[in-house]
Amino acid sequence: MEVLDKVGATNVAATAGAGSITTLDPASYRAVVTDPVRVSVKAVRDKRTYLAPNLPYGWSDAPPGVNRLIGVRWLMSLLYPRQFPDDLRGVTRDFYKRFYVTELQLDALLASATPAK
Repeated sequence: MEVLDKVGATNVAATAGAGSITTLDPASYRAVVTDPVRVSVKAVRDKRTYLAPNLPYGWSDAPPGVNRLIGVRWLMSLLYPRQFPDDLRGVTRDFYKRFYVTELQLDALLASATPAK
């Protein structure tokens, strides 16, 4: 959770449901967004739950590497959308072209990681 500290994130559990929820684990994400009990959590009710992208490697977890750069940018867009209004799709496309010289399926990569349009 080092990256969350670096971008100034607050643990929503500590703030009684304010803010958004991010997770690194797909099973945890599915559990959060589908559990009827968790609908009482404001972030779930307001559809502010996000799964961190993880292709080809995690954006905010293991292994440590270049993907943490785009992970910080992703988190900043979620936490501070007014300061980082850029289209994350374009930012991600540029990052992947620079570091992976390929264009992944951005819709699949970002589907659960960004607010619904």
